[in-house]
Parts: sequence; structure tokens; C-alpha cells
Amino acid sequence: NQQLRALEKLEKNPPPVVLAFADSGFFDGGSAALRTHLLYRFAAENYIPFAIDQFILLVRPDRFNRLQVRFVQLHVALA
Repeated sequence: NQQLRALEKLEKNPPPVVLAFADSGFFDGGSAALRTHLLYRFAAENYIPFAIDQFILLVRPDRFNRLQVRFVQLHVALA
């Protein structure tokens, strides 16, 4: 199964950030949970959700604080 092979690779080397949602017209409306349920479950169980504008990111727990600090710094600089 292709999802199981991908899941095995993700478990060995998880990316720091996963794009969970972006408002885009390029998809036919099927959700990631429906299309790739094993990969979606892995991400939902192992990452922390973080919203930036119209994007929903899933951030690895060991990277979450660094992302929060940089996001706050960016908003302060733009204010």
C-alpha cells in the first residue's frame, strides 16, 4: 500500500510543518482525511495545528515554540 510506505518514511523523518488546509480551487473538494486517511491520522496525532491567515499548518511539537515566536515578531514588525 502506497500510504503505508509513505507513513513509514514520515515516521522515520517527519517534516517540521505540514500544510493541512489552504483555500485553493485546484482540488475537487475531497479532503485530505478522505483521500489519505492514514497520513492524515498520523499528522493529526503528532502535530499541533496553527492557523496563519487562510492556511492551517500542522507543526511538529519540537518546532512549535519557534514558529510562535517568529510569527509574533513578524506581526509586531508589521504593526
